[in-house]
Amino acid sequence: NLHIEHCTGCTACASVCPVNAIAMEPDHEGFLRPVIGERCILCHRCEQTCPILHPPVPGPAPAAAHAVWNRDEAERTASSSGGFFSLLARHVLEQGGAVFGAALDEDMTARHVCARTVDELAPMRGSKYVQSDLEGVFREVRRWLDQRPVLFSGTPCQVDGLYRYLGGRPENLTTCDLVCHGVPSPGVWEDMARSLEARRQQPLQAVRFRNKVAGWKDSHFTAVYG
Repeated sequence: NLHIEHCTGCTACASVCPVNAIAMEPDHEGFLRPVIGERCILCHRCEQTCPILHPPVPGPAPAAAHAVWNRDEAERTASSSGGFFSLLARHVLEQGGAVFGAALDEDMTARHVCARTVDELAPMRGSKYVQSDLEGVFREVRRWLDQRPVLFSGTPCQVDGLYRYLGGRPENLTTCDLVCHGVPSPGVWEDMARSLEARRQQPLQAVRFRNKVAGWKDSHFTAVYG
């Protein structure tokens, strides 16, 4: 009874395919969905890995929940919420690890990238209200896990897909997800970004979806042109 619209675009199926027969391509709404090509050998590993086809069994509620915020005011201001991701990321980097998170590239496309230094964390800070491109990322995470600790930050569906792809929960993997209400289409965001550029006749240089320029409770969408 599952429909393609139930797919979250987590890329677990494409990542686990032994013959690279699955490509993530935009559908009619711009969402990245798996498309199976002619190289498919009918091994069914994609179906066995898909989180949507194998929903997790609900476990017991946590014994406690903690509210945390970053004491570094500058780092907290640069974040959409409390800045806890930055604390986790620095801890992993200090152990010689690698950090994966969503960033906007030069075309304002949201993609997951890897950081090995504190300076490389900056583009990952701040919420991006759009589905991020995870092409090749799960495989890269697995390669890093063979050598060093890894932090992966993303939506709950992306984190679930990563665990399904890995087939377990490696001790040297830390994941950080977020309270998610669903992600907008990359196609809609691309149309908006191009519209902003056309209106100003300048390319977008940076975007903040929730800028605290007017305070935490009154966040603004801001764009920098250049």
